[in-house]
Amino acid sequence: MKPSRVVIALVVSWSIVGCGDYSAEPKGAGGTPSSTGGTGVIPPGGSAASGSPVAGGGGSGGGAAGGTAGTGGMVGTGGRETPPEAACESVTACGGNVPGVWFATSSCLPVTGLAQIGELGIGCSEVATSGKLEVTGNLTIGADGMFSDNTSTTGEVALELPAECLDVSGTVTTCDKISSPLGSAGFDSVECVDSTTTTGGCTCTGKIKQTGSMAWLLFDPAKTGTYEAMNNSLKLASSIKTVEYAYCVEGNFMKVTPTTKTIIGDVKGTVVLQKQP
Repeated sequence: MKPSRVVIALVVSWSIVGCGDYSAEPKGAGGTPSSTGGTGVIPPGGSAASGSPVAGGGGSGGGAAGGTAGTGGMVGTGGRETPPEAACESVTACGGNVPGVWFATSSCLPVTGLAQIGELGIGCSEVATSGKLEVTGNLTIGADGMFSDNTSTTGEVALELPAECLDVSGTVTTCDKISSPLGSAGFDSVECVDSTTTTGGCTCTGKIKQTGSMAWLLFDPAKTGTYEAMNNSLKLASSIKTVEYAYCVEGNFMKVTPTTKTIIGDVKGTVVLQKQP
């Protein structure tokens, strides 16, 4: 009598707990097994043990389609949807259900118009501005009416200051010294040099790097608070500031455009966020 052979299959699974350090690329779901043996096919995402079947398909993975297979032939299918690219125009608001954990997958946020700097204590109230912002990270919106903003907003804007801006409380200063009051707007850093286009003025470059207050420059960005979603508008409120966004939820994706006036000028365009499954 031939000795019997016992095959033990070990299936490993894991789950993501929490959201603070979760990647902006949500994981794809594992696939289903193929009946075909032979050399395995390797689609994007996931992994499976080479040379042997894996129950339930090719495991879970971070690609657009979950599961892979090695020699022996189990092919995974499924996975997360491919997110749309962010448009540089403002979203057409449609509202929708917002509770969930949302990860920024792309953004295009041009900055134009006039920066409103009258509150900074310098000799002018508004100046021409241009630049672009980018948003990464995640935004958690709870069913309890609270939000947690773990997004990162980065970018750079150029401010063109006329000569009268250099009058600070009755004292005329220089471009290299005007950087300090401009920094109180919330910039990570500001550098000002003599302008080559505005007589007697300055060209200032402000760099933005902040966590919280998604796509909105603030000296003390809001990371937690309450929210309200009504009439196609999402409002994130903290003790410091309420920031409003036009938004549209379509399936597992939400597109938002900041509509609250910001100190650095008019911010248009879109942030695309994908819901964690």
